[in-house]
Amino acid sequence: MEAITMNGPHPTIPIWRTVVAAYRAGLGAMFGDGALFRYFIYASLLSLIVLGLNLYHVASRLASMAEPQTPGMTLLNIAVGMLLYVAYAAAIYPYAVAVHRKILLGETPRDYYAAAAMRRTQLRFLLATIAVYAVFFVAPFVNNLGVYLIYDLNPFDAPAVSRAYTARPAIAAVVGILSLLSYVGAALISARFTFAFPSIAIETPDASLRRSLAETRGSTWRLFFIFLLTFALPFTIFIILYVAATVVFLINHPELVRSPNMIASAMLYSPPFLVLFATMFIMSMVMIAVTAAAAARAYEIRVDRGMTRVAEVFS
Repeated sequence: MEAITMNGPHPTIPIWRTVVAAYRAGLGAMFGDGALFRYFIYASLLSLIVLGLNLYHVASRLASMAEPQTPGMTLLNIAVGMLLYVAYAAAIYPYAVAVHRKILLGETPRDYYAAAAMRRTQLRFLLATIAVYAVFFVAPFVNNLGVYLIYDLNPFDAPAVSRAYTARPAIAAVVGILSLLSYVGAALISARFTFAFPSIAIETPDASLRRSLAETRGSTWRLFFIFLLTFALPFTIFIILYVAATVVFLINHPELVRSPNMIASAMLYSPPFLVLFATMFIMSMVMIAVTAAAAARAYEIRVDRGMTRVAEVFS
């Protein structure tokens, strides 16, 4: 077990060692346990269905961006986006729970994936997952509200936004800053919810988001940087592959450079970007295990202090 540094009643969570341990424990748990790897396959297949629906939804939105959106269409797009978030959470949560239990309890999943999904503990984990997703789902609307209040600009009217960006390029910089701040705020809130997931997964009494807020007090920024560094590697890979896919696409389709309204949808279904999406999809499913491992390790250090395994032995 990773060494624990005691600073009073609450141990300090080491950032770099926790990130390294997350990759080691997460990948080791997933590839070292056949039953858990099957959970990974089931979660991936279900998530692939959600991804297909999301790509169709994105393509439909891109195709309609040339026209002003009615309030009804805007609300419909928001509702569909919310449903896709919930569907993705429902697809992955038994897999995420299994990773937590494997790391903290050394337990191999025994139930069928569908049976595990119906357990009460799993459903509580699902609700906690949806709560975190809701924080990130709301973040862009905070950004949109800022744009509306500052510039009196309807962020859902794509043609009006495009004209405003062309007339006043500074708006793009302000929107970028507001977007960054909104997502950082969402990430900090989510960091405070971190310990709810391992505690719910191992069925700790009174495990909840509220309890996690108390248990993570004083560790918010450490948890934020742990997850930021954890995702730095796949993000870097994504940027490299995205640039490569874009270059390959533009070399093969130079005629679309002057057609910005067509290029987005054309790129979406081009072979280079389909390869990019497939690679990043697999990587995102692997990162679920790594992220769960990071949360489990941080929880083990800060709250559990390794006593879970001791309790299992004596029980």
